[in-house]
Amino acid sequence: MFVTDTMKKDYEKKYPFIKEKSNVLYWGYSEEDFHLISDSPTKRISDEEIILHAGNIFDYQNPEKFWKTIKLEIDKGRKLKVKFIGTVAPEIKQSITNSGLESFTEYKGFLPYNKVIRETMNASYLLVCATEPRHVPGKLFEYLRTGKPIIAFGDGNEEVKKILTEANAGMMFGYAESGEEFLNSTASINVSQEYVQRFERKLITQKLNKILNSVSIN
Repeated sequence: MFVTDTMKKDYEKKYPFIKEKSNVLYWGYSEEDFHLISDSPTKRISDEEIILHAGNIFDYQNPEKFWKTIKLEIDKGRKLKVKFIGTVAPEIKQSITNSGLESFTEYKGFLPYNKVIRETMNASYLLVCATEPRHVPGKLFEYLRTGKPIIAFGDGNEEVKKILTEANAGMMFGYAESGEEFLNSTASINVSQEYVQRFERKLITQKLNKILNSVSIN
């Protein structure tokens, strides 16, 4: 069992005999988690656009040019705000300050899981950093479920890019890029919930059940 297709292919190259025995089961999301908070979303200022990063973000995951792009948009009159949930590395915070975004940024720290889901549902845009090419962050699937536009940063992570493209959920950039195209194209992003539903954990569990049954039969 693998949690990403890229890792599965890497192992199959090294161990060809496992090719017919390998399967990918993504982390996915639980629909029940979203139903629990869907009836009472938090209200926010209607013209304020919140860019949210949920989870830990480390120094090596620093899209410096993106912070500067956000500040340029704010200077043009756009009401953008950056919000972090979880640990934010010192270099990230310093880049936020250097870009003039300190007064437009909120650090929420750690929150209970249900509150994290609520925050993602009430954000305008969702930020994910996928650095390791074989890694698909678990929060990506919860992001997809919200239906909000997603901006991703990561060098060489083709699997995350593929998922975003196929779901029409957002765009992916390298860390040296500005992400300006995303901020200018959010209105054209319309997430395909039909595509996203394949990542619901009940369906993933059913797939696992079929795999285990086939193994026990054989």
